[in-house]
Amino acid sequence: MGRRIENTYLTTAFEPNERVVYETTPDSVLRAKVELRWRSVPSGTEVTMTVAGRVTGALRLIPGRLLERACRNELETALGLLKERLEE
Repeated sequence: MGRRIENTYLTTAFEPNERVVYETTPDSVLRAKVELRWRSVPSGTEVTMTVAGRVTGALRLIPGRLLERACRNELETALGLLKERLEE
């Protein structure tokens, strides 16, 4: 939405070669829990990402659909850039 939001995350679970879970700290603008899982498949590595979040402060005034769309677009852009870099 044109504005940079920074959060601090702590890793709350880590299983080598399987998954990592991290959550925002209480002082973050957005409360979020992210789980990344990966596994080998014949064509490479399959990655699954689950994000659960809740906004706080002034962000609560923004309609949920708009926030979700902005987060989804940001994530898709970041993952697209990561894919490009990994395929170089």
